[in-house]
Parts: sequence; structure tokens; C-alpha cells
Amino acid sequence: KSRLGEDMYAGSKPAVVLVTQGPAAALKVHREMLVRRPNDAAHLWAATWLAAALGDQPLFDHYRAALHALGGDAQLLVAAVDRVLDARAGKLPAGSAELAAVFDDPNIDNLWRGIVGFAAGDVTHGASAWRAMSMTERRVLVGGGLDYLQLMFAPGVAEDARFRAVLDDLDLGTSWRRHIADHGAQLAKELGLAHEEVEPVIAAL
Repeated sequence: KSRLGEDMYAGSKPAVVLVTQGPAAALKVHREMLVRRPNDAAHLWAATWLAAALGDQPLFDHYRAALHALGGDAQLLVAAVDRVLDARAGKLPAGSAELAAVFDDPNIDNLWRGIVGFAAGDVTHGASAWRAMSMTERRVLVGGGLDYLQLMFAPGVAEDARFRAVLDDLDLGTSWRRHIADHGAQLAKELGLAHEEVEPVIAAL
């Protein structure tokens, strides 16, 4: 299956940075970590994803190639990312046979079916896929994973009542951001972040 690791970003510095400082700052953190761990699949995926969300084609190509070179499940992740990019580019429009083929692909789990659906703007089928996720798939969304994934959703999806209802059903609505807001000072200290930089954002969460 084309799946991310469980709890990839739960409580991690990049996840907190993404929420408090944005995708460009989070990408910088992942790139710094990749200097020390160049074959870390989690950080390679995150760098690939964030570069795509930021529209940085050279960085995207670099990290996509590095992730693909790991082989195995990493190549399935690359294929899933490519489908998301196809959806964002309008190649998998809602209601199309092409998008239906993605939902029927046995190599794609419900997590990624939902992601592709949301990237295509198909909230109905995306929500249905996420409601059918296993507990292992759901754990990917905990602790900041959802904030990464939403960067590639079609405009308006994150605000759609059907999408918010799914998050509430999965108890993912605001729990992670609330955790950052409640424990911002402690997280900043533990992760080596300057609290004065993140405090205004934390206060607004």
C-alpha cells in the first residue's frame, strides 16, 4: 500500500513549525534534517510534498528523485504524490473515469484515496474514503500530518462543511492545533524554537 508511516510528525519540530511559521519554514527544517539523514523516507516525503505545495519545481524534482531511489514503499508514495499533482492540475476531475480509477486502485489505501479526492475537489468521495480508513491510516493524520496534507487540497475543501464533519467524526477537527495552543511554550522549549517567534501564532490558534 502507498502509505505514510504511523505518527510520522506527531509532536515533531517540523510539524509545529508548519503550523506556526508556514510551509517554507517547515521545508527548511526538513532539509536541515536531511543533511544528517539523507535517506530518511519521512523527511524526503515531507520535503517533496512541501516543495510541490510551494511550487518549487527544482526542489520538488530533487527530493522526488531521492525518494523514488529508496525503492519499495517509497516508490508507491511517489506514485501517490504524482496522482495528487494530477488532481491539482485538473487531470482527475470530479466525476471522471480517471478519478474513479484512482478510487478503485487496490494499491491505494483509503487515506490516499481521500487525499486525491480532496485535491481534485471531490469532497463527497474524499470524505467517504476517509471515513473508511483503518486505525493505522488515521494515525497518519494525528500530530500535524493533516496540516501537511491540506496544503495540496483544492481551494475551499478545508472550509467545506462535509470535510469539517469528517474531521469531527475522526476527532481530528482542532485537536492538534489546540494542543499547540495549550502547550506552545513547552513545545517551543523542547523543540528548540524561539517562543517569541511562534507566540503570536499560537495565541491565534
